[in-house]
Amino acid sequence: MKHAAALTVVAIVLAGCHSVVPDAPAAPVPAVFSVDDMADGDGNITGCTTTLYRDTTRRHQIFVEDDVESGGVGYIRINGQLLKLDLTRSSHSDTGGLSVFTSADKDVQVVEDFLTGAAHQESDSVDSTGSLSVTYRGAVQSFIFTGGTAC
Repeated sequence: MKHAAALTVVAIVLAGCHSVVPDAPAAPVPAVFSVDDMADGDGNITGCTTTLYRDTTRRHQIFVEDDVESGGVGYIRINGQLLKLDLTRSSHSDTGGLSVFTSADKDVQVVEDFLTGAAHQESDSVDSTGSLSVTYRGAVQSFIFTGGTAC
């Protein structure tokens, strides 16, 4: 009997020492995505067009947009799929600007922060450089770009 009572006391003491720790929530898995080169004919843009490249050779086009400050559209290819984005915010000056494009489902946002470069009157075009930040389902990739607008 003394032995059973002692075991009961030990069990109670040990139970009091053990704290229950809930499982930690799993860390969110970052969404992995690729910003792919645009194919010839991607985007349905007429008139003045802004084209952005991920390199200075201008061989890897990653974003194209119409050159308007309101009601504009842009196109980007993510994971092989061509996506149409709407211009949701724009602030431009003679030296540069900021344009924000967002998909209808809000899964994709492209922020274009640019500096205006040389103007070429003979070809009715203007160079630009800057950074492009692409958010896809919460994950972000950033690119330095070269490009420009041609009419």
